Amino acid sequence: MNWKAVLAAFLMTCSTSALAEVCSGTYQDNQNTVKLAQVTKKTPLYNESTASGTCARTGSCGTKGFLIAGDPVAVTATRGGWACVMFTGVNGRATWNQAFPLSSLKFVAAGGTLEGSWEVEDQSLFIRRQGGRLMVRGWTQWPWSSTPDPAVQRRLKESGPNIGNVDTSVNLSRGATWARFVEGAGEYACQLQVRVLGPYLFASDNNQCGGVNATFSGLYRLTGKTVSEQDWRSAKAP
Repeated sequence: MNWKAVLAAFLMTCSTSALAEVCSGTYQDNQNTVKLAQVTKKTPLYNESTASGTCARTGSCGTKGFLIAGDPVAVTATRGGWACVMFTGVNGRATWNQAFPLSSLKFVAAGGTLEGSWEVEDQSLFIRRQGGRLMVRGWTQWPWSSTPDPAVQRRLKESGPNIGNVDTSVNLSRGATWARFVEGAGEYACQLQVRVLGPYLFASDNNQCGGVNATFSGLYRLTGKTVSEQDWRSAKAP
C-alpha cells in the first residue's frame, strides 16, 4: 500500500471537509459565540466550498480577494485551522462567510457600545437611549442595490425591493453589549438580536421583520457614535 498516497488523501479530505463545514451556521446560531479578531498580515479570502480539493493540492481554495493587517473581522466559527469570517468595509460593502486561515488572525477584546448609527449595504440600524430604555429603528431591503446580477437589477427597476422595518425598544442598563428587541406579538413578531464587536454590530433576526427575504441579519459597521434627528425620523420610511 502506498502510505504516502493514503496520507495525502486523508489530509486532503480533512482540509476540504473543514472548509466546507466551517461556514455552515446561521446568524442566530452564531449570535452567542461570534468573536472579534484582527488580521495580522495580508492574506487571501477563500471560497467556503472546496469540493474540488484544490485547497489541499495547491493552497488556492478558490481565492476571493484579500484582507490586510489591521482589518477587523467577525469570526463565526473555527474548524481544522480555518475560520469563517465576515468583514464590512468603511464603505459599507460586505464580505460574508468566507474561509480564512486561523494563522493570520489574532483574537481581540470585543468592547464597545450598542448606541450609534450602524450600516451595511442597504441595511441600517439606529440605536439610542432614552432614560432606561434602549431604542432601535432601522430599515432593510432585499435584494441589495449593489448586487451585480442583471436579473436582480431588472427586478429592482421593475418592481422595487422588499422592505423591512423595525421600531421598538427594550429596558436595558447602560454598558450592555447585547440586546434583544421584539416588535409585535405571537409567532409573527419581529425578533432582533444585536451584539457589539468593537467597530461592528452583529445582528440576527427571525426573518419576520419585513417582506420576503428582507432581513436585518448581518455585520454592520459603525458610521456614527450618535444618531442624528434626521436619520431617526427617516428610519421609518427608507
